[in-house]
Amino acid sequence: MTRVQTTVVGTYPRIGDTAGEQVLRRAIARFDKGAASESDVRSAEREVVRAVLREQASAGIHVVTDGQVSWYDSQSHVARALEGIEVGGLVRYFDTNTYYRQPVVVGPVRWTNPILLDAWRFAQEASKAPVKAVLPGPVTLATLALDRHYGKTR
Repeated sequence: MTRVQTTVVGTYPRIGDTAGEQVLRRAIARFDKGAASESDVRSAEREVVRAVLREQASAGIHVVTDGQVSWYDSQSHVARALEGIEVGGLVRYFDTNTYYRQPVVVGPVRWTNPILLDAWRFAQEASKAPVKAVLPGPVTLATLALDRHYGKTR
């Protein structure tokens, strides 16, 4: 009998309802006030990632994700790591009540360094289950970006 493999599609909430789920929010607030370092925020993110991985494991998920808790939104995390793209203002994600910072193509788009490798490695080391990296597809990124360089939709 073939076993169906389960996974999670989509992001986990960066901030939950309970006091324990407020770790990242509190770290970001302290950082914004100058009372915490970027390293403190990364530590909080990793604490949340560990919790996300534990929850997926306890639910019996076969292939887990880091929950994308370090991502500000669905587009800017990857877009800001690509050469030739700047991150602009907030716009509505299609016809939803979700917003993202719009990628703005200002020059030739190039991948220059691994974008998700460190986060994936951390999650894989923290998980007994296989971890998949999650990223927006190129068509989604191109559709949601504002093109100020190529001038073409193809």
